[in-house]
Amino acid sequence: MATANAYANAKDFQVEHIGPAPHTLRNILTATGIVLLIGLLSLFYWHTKTDGNVAIGELEQFREAMYNRCGGQQFSGPAEQPLTQLYVDSSRIRTVVVQQFHQLQRANVNCEEVVKALRSVDYPIR
Repeated sequence: MATANAYANAKDFQVEHIGPAPHTLRNILTATGIVLLIGLLSLFYWHTKTDGNVAIGELEQFREAMYNRCGGQQFSGPAEQPLTQLYVDSSRIRTVVVQQFHQLQRANVNCEEVVKALRSVDYPIR
């Protein structure tokens, strides 16, 4: 009976929360931040991949123009993976290849100068 009275008396009192108050807003902002960070990283990697595909297209156009204007078996067919990776990663090589592609579009192209320019940026030529 004493425990029943103690239980009845305890029900009448409100229990105070022990510890820090819940941080609902902080948890929502943290989750939102994580989702935004994942979204931005995904966008960055998607853009990088797209940029790489554009660069590979540039390289293929240059190689085709070089093969058609100056010959050379090393420029025939698709580029090998190490060359494409080097091209995508190097802005110097990309700049020179685009410049030399425009040189190849001219009527009086000097193939030796094109090769010399490519070698100046360590473009692998056999």
